[in-house]
Amino acid sequence: MSSEEMTYRDRLFAAFERDTYDRVPCPGVTQTGTVDLMEASGAYWPDAHRDAEKMAKLAWAAYEHAGLEGIRVPFIIYTEALAVGVELHKWAKDNMPMVKKYPFSSIEEAAEKLEVPDPEKAESMRVVLDAIRILRPKCDAEKLPLTGHAVGAFLLAFGVVDFMKAMIAFKKDPESFKGVWEKTRELAITWSEAMIDAGVDIVFYNCAALGNFRPDDYEKYGFSVDRECIRKIKEKGAYVLVHVCSDIRPVLDQVVKLGADAISVSEVVKMSEIRERVGDDVTLMGNVNQVFTLIKRGPEEVMAEAKACIEAGTDILAPGCGFGPKTPLANMRAMVEAAKKYGHLARLASGGSA
Repeated sequence: MSSEEMTYRDRLFAAFERDTYDRVPCPGVTQTGTVDLMEASGAYWPDAHRDAEKMAKLAWAAYEHAGLEGIRVPFIIYTEALAVGVELHKWAKDNMPMVKKYPFSSIEEAAEKLEVPDPEKAESMRVVLDAIRILRPKCDAEKLPLTGHAVGAFLLAFGVVDFMKAMIAFKKDPESFKGVWEKTRELAITWSEAMIDAGVDIVFYNCAALGNFRPDDYEKYGFSVDRECIRKIKEKGAYVLVHVCSDIRPVLDQVVKLGADAISVSEVVKMSEIRERVGDDVTLMGNVNQVFTLIKRGPEEVMAEAKACIEAGTDILAPGCGFGPKTPLANMRAMVEAAKKYGHLARLASGGSA
């Protein structure tokens, strides 16, 4: 396919299929809500977390004003948790909210009482679905990929009770989690399928803290849970991008075997090391440092690090995690510019330039 024929979707989907493209894609698949984009669009947090029109407006600004080659909703990681009773506080324009109260005091209580909500009725989910439905025709017109966020089922069990209590309980008796994993697996699948029905092309399957677990523990207790979710999502017709924003190296072998279409690599590890370990048959995304480079440095440094990521083996250029709210707009644009200027150096590139 010639560069003139490649759309934003073509380019990203080619990466997922490990097919050739003209240059590396630079989509917005991690969190894209920044203060600069809020000011450019007129849609601000916290309202843009709770109002579908404002959520869609801020999400679209990532393309309209920053040039990112894809759209992602929502901006927080708590959609499912809110739907089952988690309470958040410290909502602000320039910061993410924090958990104020968990709905369950123990894993045993969660296993007994957690009910999988109807995504069209649970407010936090309905708002995201409505935003997706607003964005779908706009993305179709521009041939932009649309991404929705879901928390991985294994880790979601650690998000409905106090995290430290859950970790202690897991260390003492991992078997006690089996009941709640049955619920969170159903929840992750139900939520992902609802987003696909609403119009997303990609599910960003967030396994953020997975690197904090021993590989044998994940292999024994969590791997089959997440693999089943990913299989179901792919059967529904969406691509799956697994994200680990901790050190992925301890569980890399297991993550590769999950069967996702791509793996998002954190900036805490070297892209070249991960590429060497996984070989040529795995699509990797990342891993420009979202704090020390994208927030604290300037456009030239952003472009230099982006070029290094491309040369190190990334197939999809992106931050190592979500864009921080205080990321300068000029730095977001610089990362996109780097994809256009240096994207022909990517391993999947056919030699064309955009």
